[in-house]
Amino acid sequence: MWFSAAINDSLCIQSVKFNFMPSWWYRNYGIEYGEKMIKDPDYRIAMHQEMRRLLHKRFSTIHIGEESPQPYPVLPDWQNAITSALVGAKVEYPIDNCPQGHHLPEEETAALRVPDDLWSVYPYNELARQIHYMNRRFNTDIIPAVPIRGVLNEAVILRGDALFVDMFESPEKARAVLDFSSNLILKQLALNAAGCMIFNCTIPLVGPQTYAEWLLPMDREIADVCTAQHWDFSIHHCGRLDDYIGLYRQLSPKIKTLDIGHDSNTRKAMAGFPEADISQIIDAKIMNNGSPAQVGEKIYALLDTTKGQWHRLSLNITDIDYGAPDENLFAVYHHLKRAEW
Repeated sequence: MWFSAAINDSLCIQSVKFNFMPSWWYRNYGIEYGEKMIKDPDYRIAMHQEMRRLLHKRFSTIHIGEESPQPYPVLPDWQNAITSALVGAKVEYPIDNCPQGHHLPEEETAALRVPDDLWSVYPYNELARQIHYMNRRFNTDIIPAVPIRGVLNEAVILRGDALFVDMFESPEKARAVLDFSSNLILKQLALNAAGCMIFNCTIPLVGPQTYAEWLLPMDREIADVCTAQHWDFSIHHCGRLDDYIGLYRQLSPKIKTLDIGHDSNTRKAMAGFPEADISQIIDAKIMNNGSPAQVGEKIYALLDTTKGQWHRLSLNITDIDYGAPDENLFAVYHHLKRAEW
């Protein structure tokens, strides 16, 4: 569970969200993640409440966090390890990181099958158990929904680099794992009866040509379900988007939100998807290791290239780690406020 905090103030753009890594919390404040952050809802709720209080104390001038936060339901988040847990691969729970899933041995991939009833198997049954508990505790009515990732993302998590070797040397083996990932997402969509964002973090590892041949048809099938049901469909592409604009445009006539990597051409993304909100990921290296002046240059350049479209633009500032200068977060806020003048 990354901890995400949005700036609660009017800005010239749609929104700004800061994502603090577990290591930031552990090394700054001793807040442990580990297995109990996933499996103990009372611990997670209490830590989430404390995190919001600590953020307000540290960053109140840029309007993140809460002075007197109240407890509320917080769902467990296995992050990328959720499918590792589903198929029985080993999952580790570091105290200073998100859960880490191990790869599935090659001899076990042939037996991969999507369960008929996801809610009856771990970790989905654990997710449902905690949601029911929190509904009782807070008198809420949260409807259980399974988290959706991406076809290649899931396959890489299950097989690692061996998947890419198989795509060229043993295509039938790679196809079996990718088919499992695709069928799992289609099952998740049907269970949730709602739209989704597909996560294509690993797509730049195979390139546009391989994406078009192997993965575009699978993503299109997912998008077609959303289109037919009038559900929102969004894409997370944290790499450079430019070479994939034409391919992603084939998925759906209406993209709700498009997350794009820090080195993407934002103007091209906005022109290619005029109906979509664009969430620009800011380079974590600048936030963690750069200066406030460098952060300001990045913000000004982005605002200049998207002038006239600020109402569609959000900033997604990911992977804030221990040692990131607080001044860099302040710089994001102050440069955005100055742009209003």
